Amino acid sequence: MNSPVRNPEIADLLDSGDAALYDVATHGPGPEGKLPLTDEFLRRRPSGDAFGMTEDAGMGWKPERLAGPPFVMLSTMGGLRADDGQPIALGHVMGHAVAAAMLTALRTRSANRSTRSWRRFAAGRGTTMT
Repeated sequence: MNSPVRNPEIADLLDSGDAALYDVATHGPGPEGKLPLTDEFLRRRPSGDAFGMTEDAGMGWKPERLAGPPFVMLSTMGGLRADDGQPIALGHVMGHAVAAAMLTALRTRSANRSTRSWRRFAAGRGTTMT
């Protein structure tokens, strides 16, 4: 004979009873150094550049390297770290739908390329588009 099915109480599902789960570090030491902000930078660059620098420094990028040339890496990973944990490339995680929209826009803007060269271009970057 089958035993009756017991519906668990919500507290049974949500509370493990382990108080240590609530012992969470909410702050720590910040990065060393200063952002390379100059008068020219603040007057001429988009405010998002300064905001991005603060995020990058907070994630471990060395402040003296933040004023390097900007570039875009299209990824759903959100960044890359070396084996020792030092940041190599930092970014925001974007969903696959956003990545697909960006690649589609690139494909549209590159309409003067042959289909063959477009496929080689996209496939060489780990993406398949036809």
